[in-house]
Amino acid sequence: MRYIEKMIHNKYMVEKFAKECQLHPSIIYAQYQWRQSQIGNDYWGAFKEQFPDIKQITKKLNIANWDVESIKETALKIKELLTV
Repeated sequence: MRYIEKMIHNKYMVEKFAKECQLHPSIIYAQYQWRQSQIGNDYWGAFKEQFPDIKQITKKLNIANWDVESIKETALKIKELLTV
């Protein structure tokens, strides 16, 4: 991230770096946003055009065999099972 942070506004360089790291560019942008939030900068709205639309992909995704309607309910169920 120290390398690419300086060039975060250069889409070509981010895509090239992502390809070299075998990542989707949105992961780099998300990491940058998170790192900026840690130092008090609000970049959560930045680079939104670089994130893929996942609504169609996740619409029918069944993440668990339990009879729950949301990911949050599933996460709570898993947390309950893993809590020692």
